Amino acid sequence: MFLHFAEQVAQAVALAPSADVFAGTVNSDVFCLKNFSKAVLQIIKGAGAVGTTKITIMACDNFAGDNPVAIPFNVRLQDADGQNRGDLTQLDENGFITAAAANKIYTIELQADQLPEGKSYFFLRGVEQVDGAIVGAVMALFFGGRYQGADLKNPTL
Repeated sequence: MFLHFAEQVAQAVALAPSADVFAGTVNSDVFCLKNFSKAVLQIIKGAGAVGTTKITIMACDNFAGDNPVAIPFNVRLQDADGQNRGDLTQLDENGFITAAAANKIYTIELQADQLPEGKSYFFLRGVEQVDGAIVGAVMALFFGGRYQGADLKNPTL
């Protein structure tokens, strides 16, 4: 039986679209990977040829984001039009700094088994490095649900 993409993947907005999505220090929503095998976060960067942001992924204890620790993850950069697709790169807990360039997509992959023992929750943290408005948003996709309809926001499942 054919399953549609929307039936296989849970989706959520991690950071809503904004005219300056990474102003100052911002944290995305907190998500739980207890019921999924992988999360993909896509940073969609439109206008913003000056500003840069340091991106890290923080594992934490719960939906409140308690006791966060930076963790390693994988990232790929490509132009928004799908051209110039970079290599998938494994990063350490220090993350990366976005390019001072417009129309980019950063795809971050995080496997559930990359989270530290006892921390099945995580969020994206952006810390502005060079001031300059970055128009953009962050989308979260979750794959490999333990059961169809796995709930992203229910910590009791």
